[in-house]
Amino acid sequence: MRGAAKLIRRAHRVVARTLLAGRHRLSGRKILGYIGWVGHDNLGDEAMFQAIQSLLAPCVLTSFRGNPQERLLALFGLSGRRFFDGFVLGGGTLINPGFWPFVEAAERTGLPMFMFGTGVGSSGLGQPEYVSLTPWKSLSSRFSAVSVRGPLSREALIELGFNGVEVVGDPALQFTAPCGGPGRRRSLLVVSLAAPLPQSLEAALSWLIAGFHDAGGEVVGVALGEGDEERLAWQFASAGLPGLPIVAARSDPRAYLGLVRGALCVVAGRLHAGILACCAGVPPILLAHRSKYTDFAVSMGLEDCLVPVSEEGGAALRRLWARLRDADGSFREDLIARARHWQNVQRDYARGILRRFSVAEVDNGETRAVS
Repeated sequence: MRGAAKLIRRAHRVVARTLLAGRHRLSGRKILGYIGWVGHDNLGDEAMFQAIQSLLAPCVLTSFRGNPQERLLALFGLSGRRFFDGFVLGGGTLINPGFWPFVEAAERTGLPMFMFGTGVGSSGLGQPEYVSLTPWKSLSSRFSAVSVRGPLSREALIELGFNGVEVVGDPALQFTAPCGGPGRRRSLLVVSLAAPLPQSLEAALSWLIAGFHDAGGEVVGVALGEGDEERLAWQFASAGLPGLPIVAARSDPRAYLGLVRGALCVVAGRLHAGILACCAGVPPILLAHRSKYTDFAVSMGLEDCLVPVSEEGGAALRRLWARLRDADGSFREDLIARARHWQNVQRDYARGILRRFSVAEVDNGETRAVS
């Protein structure tokens, strides 16, 4: 069954590339290979891809995997220099050994490459906390433009010899609303969880969920990636509330925003649960088990919203909850303002990329020249 599914996916990719080549080459649109963790039912990765695609319209982005299939597709003009006009290293923590082969394959084409809100460090997907970044030094002058998610990523790239590194915030901040929206008649707590937590932190989280529910609040779990439903069900049962609802939101950022808008708080066991909460002006509690949480938090001035995933995390969660529970409306307004700042920075950065490719920019559904 798995072999058949793999063949179907490969066939689908060939058909999609063929249609893409015909449709967009005839219209003169640029095709950019997107290097990133997409197509795996993970809301954060899908949100970043959608945001970057919208910013770089009318260029069209398609996933580049840098594997033997790409070399085969190149023989038919569906990959390589005959198909792509350049490459985007997208959002997420991609500057690590896991994505090096993808970027190396793109670099061999000689086409322009640029980063867009990328993160530096361990992906956490089977990688240790600290990974070697040495191979990336050879690409320090190869990217036409370099932008990263936050200041920690910027410092890491500068140490590797990269110049002109810009911080543009997380690409998913493009989904920021003009305002936070109205409050809810019944107070709402949204919980996102993925990995297991230390015992003291799990106990504190169960205490928070049970206390909020007992006080008349509504608690909803949201599954952003694979295995989240099981993790949330376990946590809710541990809090003595096994019947709490769990909603899946793996591909549509706007559906997630509709769910959290007006909530009191989002407990973010997945980073983009917190990032997209900021887009709605909802305070996040960031369960920081990797440096990417700190990278984002510093970019947004949310260092006080970080809870370490350690045995000390339980006490930190209780203290933070007390502050966020009593926060006034100005905190939410500040969240929106910070997110909109990065929204504007990303738009300016995207305009620069479009100029490099000598294409037009899409504004309110109409194409106009970039000047």
